[in-house]
Amino acid sequence: MPTRIGSRSTFVRQGWIVFPVVVVLGMIAMAVEIAGNDDSLAAGLETAPYTVPAVLALVVVLAVAIEVLRDLRTGARLRYVARLRPDATVRPVQSFHPMVEMALRLDVSPRGVGYRELSCQVLAILPDRVEYWATSGDEPRWSVPSISEEVRLVAVRVDLRKIDVLQIADTGSPAKIEVRPVLRPVWTSYRAKYRQEAMEQLVRDLGHEPSDVLVEP
Repeated sequence: MPTRIGSRSTFVRQGWIVFPVVVVLGMIAMAVEIAGNDDSLAAGLETAPYTVPAVLALVVVLAVAIEVLRDLRTGARLRYVARLRPDATVRPVQSFHPMVEMALRLDVSPRGVGYRELSCQVLAILPDRVEYWATSGDEPRWSVPSISEEVRLVAVRVDLRKIDVLQIADTGSPAKIEVRPVLRPVWTSYRAKYRQEAMEQLVRDLGHEPSDVLVEP
C-alpha cells in the first residue's frame, strides 16, 4: 500500500540554518568595522553580552508579531469570502510561484497570489466548482469545475526547497489550482503534523479519500 504523504517541506529546517548564519555574519561585520579603533573595540566587547541577546529578542518579537498579523488577516479574509459564498466550505491555503504563472497564463492579476503575503489565500469549495481567492479582491481569480476536477499530490520547488501541494485540475481547460492548505493559527504550518492534517482535511472537503490522493507523485 502506498505511503500517505503530503507534509513534506524543508522550510523550518532551512530557516533555522539561515538565521544563525545571518546573525553571525552581521556580528563579524560589526567587529571588523570597529576593529580599527581600540576604544571602540573595547566598548563593543563590553556591551556584546547585552547587545546580542537584545537583538535576538527583537528578532523573535518581530517574527511573532508578523505571524500573529498573518493569522488575523487570514481570518478576516476567510470571513469575507464566507459572507460572499455562504454555501461554500472555505479553507485557508498557501500558493506559490506556479500559481503566479497560472494567473499570467489565464490573463488575470497575479497580485496577492504569491506566498510572500501577509495573509493566506482562500479556497471556496462549492457543489459545482472550486474557487481560488487571492489575498485581496471581491471575486475569485479563477475556478475549477467540480464535475471535471482531478485531485492529486504534486511537489513544487520554492526557492531552495520542495513542498507538497495539492493540485486541482480541470480536464477540459488549462486552469489549475495548486495550493498547500494550512490550519489556523497559521504558524502551525511550521510543523509537519499539522501540515498533514490540513492536507487530509482539504482532500476530504473535495470529496476524496486521503489514502487515494496523498501518495508519492
